[in-house]
Amino acid sequence: MIIGLDIDEVLAGFLDTFLRYYNQKHKTHWNKDQMTDYYRLEKDLETTEEHIVQEISLFNESPLFAEMKPVKGSLEGVAELKKSNHLYLITGRKSELKVPTEEWLNKYFGDSFKEIYFTNLFSEYKVSKSKVCKDIGAKLLIEDIPEIALECAKEGIDVLVPSYSWNKKLQTDGKVKKVEGWKGILESFYVRNAFENHLL
Repeated sequence: MIIGLDIDEVLAGFLDTFLRYYNQKHKTHWNKDQMTDYYRLEKDLETTEEHIVQEISLFNESPLFAEMKPVKGSLEGVAELKKSNHLYLITGRKSELKVPTEEWLNKYFGDSFKEIYFTNLFSEYKVSKSKVCKDIGAKLLIEDIPEIALECAKEGIDVLVPSYSWNKKLQTDGKVKKVEGWKGILESFYVRNAFENHLL
């Protein structure tokens, strides 16, 4: 099977590391569990969109960017999924982050992925993840952002959503399933496969 995976909060702990950078710089004490809208961090951080865009840009250029840790269970989860599937990365990151992103992925995941697609989510050149999934033939996407999960589901793509504070209110249906971390991702994937193969 062809599976698409997001990078941030699925493989890489972006928000934990960004908030560490932000807190050190601004003498604040925010944590990931306080974030309720991943698209609009300025609401939770009580600042402006312009400020957050600038801070994320500066963070992306800082040494801390390379210090992001893998999401708990992602190393083992990817190793398991790649045994019998083709894994593609579909990230909202801008394409100018290609080099540092590939360096980070190579450090932790080696050659686990067939290709990386940068959808440039916060730019005028953005491409929808549902389009990328269709183009590559992905039947399943692992994604934490509610808006993207629902958009892909409308296009007939199954989505597994790791549970976080910002997707707490996500209404799931037959195409979208919320799971608890990588343990839940693997459990749901194998139950889904067994059902499709009439083994249940």
